[in-house]
Amino acid sequence: MKVLFYITQFNQVKDATKFYLEVISEALTGSSDLKMVNNLKEVNSVDYVVTFTVTDFFRLKTRKPLVKVIHWFQGILPEEILLKEKNKKKYYAFGLLERFVLKASYVNFFVSDAMRMHFIKKYSYNKNNFIIMPCFNGILKSKKDFINKKKLKDKFVYIGSLAKWQCVDDLLLLFKEIKKNKPNAELTILTGEQEKAKNLCKKYNVNATVDYVSLDKIASKLLEFNYGFLLREDHIVNRVATPTKMSTYLASGVIPIYSDVIEDFKVLNEITYKVKVKPQPQKDNVLREIEKIDEDIDMENLFREYHKIFDEYYNSSSYIRKIREHELFHNFK
Repeated sequence: MKVLFYITQFNQVKDATKFYLEVISEALTGSSDLKMVNNLKEVNSVDYVVTFTVTDFFRLKTRKPLVKVIHWFQGILPEEILLKEKNKKKYYAFGLLERFVLKASYVNFFVSDAMRMHFIKKYSYNKNNFIIMPCFNGILKSKKDFINKKKLKDKFVYIGSLAKWQCVDDLLLLFKEIKKNKPNAELTILTGEQEKAKNLCKKYNVNATVDYVSLDKIASKLLEFNYGFLLREDHIVNRVATPTKMSTYLASGVIPIYSDVIEDFKVLNEITYKVKVKPQPQKDNVLREIEKIDEDIDMENLFREYHKIFDEYYNSSSYIRKIREHELFHNFK
């Protein structure tokens, strides 16, 4: 089966994006080697073409209408534009593109069922040509690594950018409250925006270590911490998302302190070792949850719980099988 990935902006293919596309490629071709092209003249004699921006999809489908195009919706772009730019013209323009993609695509990849429900509500999307696969890129560390973390105390971490939607300001304010209750608590911020992070820490009078670690070393670095922040505002953009940061934390046994607005993270409801933060942070509740975990933590049980999440949710093999078994890909070879 020949599958091409039509991507005009290669700089958008970050590590998490690449991993997601590689899973699709592995499922359809048996190889994770991405055949990426940025010229429509190269789209010939192909079974499927994969896109992940609505502009690439529109450009391809209007010029080669007979090609079967698979589209991955990374997010809900019109709402993201409205949130970040307050630009209603672009909101409506990208809404039209989004509607076109849903109507014309051969198969849609959604990152959550909440995203699918959003499209049903907004566009009356009623097709069965979809596959739901969350964003993730973590690979579970060994049981021994988890057990060795038992001795860690009060080591908090944040990884990622300092974009407004990452709620780093809220994170620092919340950590200040934690610090009042746990004087020995330490915060480390791992980001490429180190100067900006230092300025934010200074603004909120938070003493934190600011550093950067390359992606290939992040899993090992996270073994040094027992809690990790993942905060989001209560907004539709966040409710339908599945941030890769969660899988990265869990893979290294880092207990997430996360906003419960992300609907797909209900998959974590059955595990013990987590700290949920309400849209309006109830600091006392967060502190109680951390204290409760600290008092009665069982690293073997934590490993079992996180292992189950990787077996049932963050499992690329199960998604590869799911894709191959989809009725629209019945001719997989």
